Amino acid sequence: MIKVDINDETINYSKRGDYEFWEQDAWATFYNREGKLDPHPQKVTIQLQKDQPAHKLGSYQIHPASFYRNRFGNIELGRLVLVPHKAADLKAA
Repeated sequence: MIKVDINDETINYSKRGDYEFWEQDAWATFYNREGKLDPHPQKVTIQLQKDQPAHKLGSYQIHPASFYRNRFGNIELGRLVLVPHKAADLKAA
């Protein structure tokens, strides 16, 4: 499980050509190749949809609805859906 921490509710807006982007910074805690929790969270950017409110401060995890099977049968990450994180889940992992 990847834990995502939101420490700032600021939405960053940018425009590149005809495309507009709304993003929010976060910190994600990943597991290393040995399956151990990395003690150092990594800064990540979360894409938001237009008019989507910023995620509130707190800890989240990635909902399974964020993943889908592409046309080649591979698993891909689609639109990121975050749900509140339960501290007990991280200890059990």
